[in-house]
Amino acid sequence: MTSPSAAAEELMRCVNDYGFVGALINGFDTSTTHITGDFNYYDSGDYDLLWQKFDELEVPLYIHPRPVPVESQFYKKNPHLTGKNWGFAEGTAQFFMNLKESGVFERFPNMKVVLGHFGEALAFQASRISTQSKETSLPLQDILRKNVYVTTSGFFDTLALQHAIGQMGLERILFSVDYPFESTQEAGSWFEQAVKSLALNETDKEKIEFRNADKLLRLTRT
Repeated sequence: MTSPSAAAEELMRCVNDYGFVGALINGFDTSTTHITGDFNYYDSGDYDLLWQKFDELEVPLYIHPRPVPVESQFYKKNPHLTGKNWGFAEGTAQFFMNLKESGVFERFPNMKVVLGHFGEALAFQASRISTQSKETSLPLQDILRKNVYVTTSGFFDTLALQHAIGQMGLERILFSVDYPFESTQEAGSWFEQAVKSLALNETDKEKIEFRNADKLLRLTRT
């Protein structure tokens, strides 16, 4: 990812030669932070070469969380919050917002992004972001409904599922567990109860369970 052209070539090779259905990156890059003092959010114009390939190949980019740097005052005081209980969501949301604010989804309208954990809080902030700030690119709510898919990974909360469906649409939700960090049995039991609580029909249930993923990843079931 430190070389946009090499990353674009690798994406094409994996998809065209080996049948990959998407790509995953672990958030922002800190390999040159000790020199520049900045994080690389891949939001410079050089990376348009890579985002264009995602757009053309019609495969999604999964933005996976990474530990946030502990240099900030907040994390120095609260190092236990650098991971999945807070820092993962904050860091991933900032990464995504950098892509949004740099106009990536305007230039490449077919680009698809997958975010774990019900969208790393973005689905819950979308309305306020859209109404309380002068956005420099497309409204966040529009991007979430057109370009983003979210998973239920490690977030077994029926109210969160209800909100995500209302904010993004049921077709944007993907069932996921976050194994081995979470229990597959717990995830399955929760989802069955959530289906009943939200009165989802069998068609909608199957969409979240696997049909949305089949369509996004262009999988064929036998």
